[in-house]
Amino acid sequence: MKYLFVQQNQNEVPDDNQLKNALIHSKLYLNKGLCDLIMLDIENGNSKEKLNSEDLTIEHIMPQTMSKSWRKNISDEEHDEFVHTLGNLSITGYNSEMSNKSFAEKKHILEENSKAIILNKDVVDKDEWTIADIKARAERLADILLNRYELNPIEDSRIEFEAVDKIGLDNLDATTGRKLVSFTLEGSKYPVKYFKDVPLQVIQILDQDNPDLLKSLVGLTWKGTLNNANQNNSFIICQEKDIDDKLKWSYSKVRDDIYVMTGGSAHRNMHVLKQIIEAYKIPKDEFYLSVKVKEN
Repeated sequence: MKYLFVQQNQNEVPDDNQLKNALIHSKLYLNKGLCDLIMLDIENGNSKEKLNSEDLTIEHIMPQTMSKSWRKNISDEEHDEFVHTLGNLSITGYNSEMSNKSFAEKKHILEENSKAIILNKDVVDKDEWTIADIKARAERLADILLNRYELNPIEDSRIEFEAVDKIGLDNLDATTGRKLVSFTLEGSKYPVKYFKDVPLQVIQILDQDNPDLLKSLVGLTWKGTLNNANQNNSFIICQEKDIDDKLKWSYSKVRDDIYVMTGGSAHRNMHVLKQIIEAYKIPKDEFYLSVKVKEN
């Protein structure tokens, strides 16, 4: 089966530009069911008086087989590219009468008999039918669909758009081997990919509301055991002069001459994070991580 939009992965959703491009350029007629649906949707819209698909068939304005008169203005390559696309299709109950007739004859039949007003309004006002007309009509019809089904982005930090597990401060060891999606702090969600980025982002967010506290936290060191850490470099928050030259890679600058430990494993970064949250006196239920659900 042919589709307008081919997903690259199961989570992909086309944006408006991708969908419009697909509507304009796809050989829509080759998927008859989808073609019928789109044609009737464009024409019927929200109208109470709707055309019935049982009485209508899809009509190619530029015919599937071109006569000599059609070949005067349209090449074989152009015909192959555009004949089955949205801009060249309409619906009619007079398909057999129209067949491979000239554009003038097709236009006359549509003017006299067709009830498809929206689909045909930029066909019956033409003196000839060209590739430029097909392209312009495809733009107009695609815009009708996009405007009708426009969706506004949802911005709600409480909503997760992929399957996730939530990990709180009491269970930070559970981060080992997991893929990070975001963290939520005091009701706001922040997308993030790497555990090493979380302590820095959290402390920069908290620093905006309480800039004086950060200075007083310089010299904050580990509580308890620091696994696999250099014993001479156990500072969580410090100044550059306090950092061992060999371990500068494991610190990130917050601002001014203040640094926070960010290097190492997810386990290590999350314990840095826990002490930062405690130092800022944030209730532990005001922070959690979202990680991708493990695949079976």
